[in-house]
Amino acid sequence: MEKGTGDKHVLLLHGFCANTFTWRDQVDTLSAAGYHVWAIDFTGFGKSCKNAENYSLELYENQVKNFMQQHRIPSAHIVGHSMGGFIALTFTQKYPSCVRSLFLLAPAAYPLKLPTILAKCPAPLLSLLITETTLRLALKRIFYNNACITNERVAAYWAPFETPGGKEAAIKVLGLWDCLKGRSYKNIQAPTFLMWGDKDRIVPLEQCALLKKEITCAEAMIIPLCGHAPQEECPTAVNKALLSFLKKVS
Repeated sequence: MEKGTGDKHVLLLHGFCANTFTWRDQVDTLSAAGYHVWAIDFTGFGKSCKNAENYSLELYENQVKNFMQQHRIPSAHIVGHSMGGFIALTFTQKYPSCVRSLFLLAPAAYPLKLPTILAKCPAPLLSLLITETTLRLALKRIFYNNACITNERVAAYWAPFETPGGKEAAIKVLGLWDCLKGRSYKNIQAPTFLMWGDKDRIVPLEQCALLKKEITCAEAMIIPLCGHAPQEECPTAVNKALLSFLKKVS
């Protein structure tokens, strides 16, 4: 997805089992403010291919790097949510010159306790358990406000699971969470903004304090009465903070 022109590039990275739909309330706002906006579907999600042999952190770091090279983006402001925030962090460590700033929404930066059904259930059985009904239940954990769970949103997140390899890809990507162990981000120098919902039930709010302690230059903002996806649940607050931050670091 691309909107806008110019050399003030903003790259949007979605979270686990999400896709570019998650940024629908940011794309127009950013492009109207003069930014060249890009959003990608990570391999295995959205409309991307779902036949990777190995869904690894390196795969996703390379996908971001190759995307930037393909579109001649020398550096970008990177906005990442959850898994996309984790990839943004490690990408910044690996390619610091490619990152002008980081705006991270509930990034999965440290180890998380997966629900027992995800951690223990064999892949073939887990695939059978991925249904539109269980997706709705998952969204109830992601959003604090149930009014966000619209038929449009459910359809946008369910559609990729109905494509060949969609369920299998999501299950394989679960292995990526092992990469969270032993991580440190103390060497990140890029201007950084951290945002969390105070009702996040996916990535604990405590991780915000841990990350801010490691990235000493980081600013942080907590949104009240908001769950794990502030960009969708509280877009007005997110857009205001994002534009203010980008204006300051551009």
